[in-house]
Amino acid sequence: MNDAPALAQADVSLAMGTGSNVAKQSASITLMRNDPRLVAQAIDISKATWVKIQQNLFWAFVFNTVAIPAAALGYLSLAITDAAMA
Repeated sequence: MNDAPALAQADVSLAMGTGSNVAKQSASITLMRNDPRLVAQAIDISKATWVKIQQNLFWAFVFNTVAIPAAALGYLSLAITDAAMA
């Protein structure tokens, strides 16, 4: 599993935490423990992360299309829009 050139060529690759640093850098997934059953958990975490990124982009788009023009027209305070963006 920890063959760095093969990991770099593969579509999806897996390195264990006890492998070489080169293998860890070139793998798609690096498990910190030597338990291959953790791959499913890593995939679930990556899916949840992707969903959160999409949600954040949606709400940033909504904010930018509603609050910024409202602040520019004087309907909202700039301090309120700054706090909401943070």
